[in-house]
Amino acid sequence: MTRMTASPGADHAWFVHTDFLHAPAVHRFDLAERGTEPLAPAEGDGRRTGTGPAVRQVTYASGDGTEVPMYLILPPGAEQGPRPTILHAYGGFGASAAPGYGTSLMAWVRAGGIYAIAGVRGGGEKGAAWHAAGSGANKPNAFTDFSAAARWLTGQGWTTPSQLAIRGASHSGLTVAAALTRDPSQYAAAVCSDALTDMARYPRFGIGTWWLREFGDPDNPEDIDTLLGYSPYHNVVPGTFYPAVLVTSPRHDARVGDEHTRKKSGSLPLQGEGPLSLRRTGAGRQPAYPKEISTPGNCSLRWRSSSSRPAPGGAWPTSHPGYTPRVPSKWSGRRRTKPPRRGSWRSPTRTTEPAAT
Repeated sequence: MTRMTASPGADHAWFVHTDFLHAPAVHRFDLAERGTEPLAPAEGDGRRTGTGPAVRQVTYASGDGTEVPMYLILPPGAEQGPRPTILHAYGGFGASAAPGYGTSLMAWVRAGGIYAIAGVRGGGEKGAAWHAAGSGANKPNAFTDFSAAARWLTGQGWTTPSQLAIRGASHSGLTVAAALTRDPSQYAAAVCSDALTDMARYPRFGIGTWWLREFGDPDNPEDIDTLLGYSPYHNVVPGTFYPAVLVTSPRHDARVGDEHTRKKSGSLPLQGEGPLSLRRTGAGRQPAYPKEISTPGNCSLRWRSSSSRPAPGGAWPTSHPGYTPRVPSKWSGRRRTKPPRRGSWRSPTRTTEPAAT
């Protein structure tokens, strides 16, 4: 539930609701009746009639016994497996995997597949302590939780290693790349987009210097061993069979740095036997600047906005990374005017002499 708004003194409010099975829709809350109703029927997949996909929230034990939450979005009638399954997790910067409608997700589920979203440590699913348990020196816990989710899905019979694919972008792309090198036999395919892969040099690419608190400093002897322990680029093992991998990246990524993707895709073909494809897309993403947001549970978490522009009517202060000094030009200090149009009051219409008769 987002974007709640109400007029001062009004007895009703408006908000937007979405979940895994229904697209975002505006609802009206009536204070007198203590009830809500949508402005229009929500577009979805029959959850309320019991004929569409279903959502289950489960927990599983990680490698150190920590209970980790996970969503399972199941196709209609899927009481047992095994089925083709996609596993996803973010696990960074305190961001929570909140339920939300996705067309690609629903297309997969309608086709008979299972979509699993694990709330691994490093995210904000259980507050600031959950984030701290998967950041900095504790970052490997996020990857341990992800691997445990894959083992739980196969152990419970929902899927098999030959039917399990993993998918992620940006930080979740790092999660996928780390899982790919840690336990390649556990997966049949992987989609890795815009991911960090060289954790020994990530501050030199994109805006990596802003992420030292999340991952650690490679120039710090206390952090470099942890970073090299899970850095996907440094953990490709010669002679290992890796599953099919699709690596995608924009031609220029100002946030993560497209160098990560090229280095990872360059290392795998020499070491693996599975098919690998590198796809480079449009111009790329803009840098994301830090801001504070509030998440459910009254937990304030640091996150990053996708906008690279200042607030409306404002400008970046000179100390902000987004500030660009103004370069004087030949027009500086001059008033630019357009030449007057013919026939305007500035330029009377030219008259011609009548033709001689």
